[in-house]
Amino acid sequence: MFRSLLILLLVLSANAAMATAAEDDLEELISLLLIRQDLDYQHQSCVEGSADMVEAEIRHELDTEYRDLELEADDIALLISIYSEFYESGCAYLDGDEVINFYRSEIRKRFTDEEISALIDFYRSPLGLKLNAQWLEINKVFGDILGERQAADSFEAQRRYEEQMELFWIRLENKAAEEAIDRGA
Repeated sequence: MFRSLLILLLVLSANAAMATAAEDDLEELISLLLIRQDLDYQHQSCVEGSADMVEAEIRHELDTEYRDLELEADDIALLISIYSEFYESGCAYLDGDEVINFYRSEIRKRFTDEEISALIDFYRSPLGLKLNAQWLEINKVFGDILGERQAADSFEAQRRYEEQMELFWIRLENKAAEEAIDRGA
């Protein structure tokens, strides 16, 4: 009985050590593939693009519907805050462990522990070519998942954006009405 228990403990310990080594190899491969750096770059690009959109949206609003109102610094700051929250919410998916976990899972599905080790050692080998071919499929799956998520998240963000914008413009119109009353008094 003791011998069976000892063998079981040795097997479990060996499996745990192999699992830890396999996870270390997976993390090293993710590092070699520069996935985190790529996501950081994509997130930064998205945020910068959002800043450009904020500026364009504000110019549009001021040039069309609300050109009669004069905005003060606090009005513009609030407007920038509303637009920024809306546009930056679209970039949030690029910042965090969710995407890295997706890549971990997809690599695990497509490559064995031995293949991951070989990729680390022989990145330019024929196995490296397999990675490149599979990478296209992994990105396609991610794109499909991302598209579904963006559609759901965008609906909620659009709803919050419209509520905040409606309140912002009501505030400005009320402010203008109060100023008109003050001038007439």
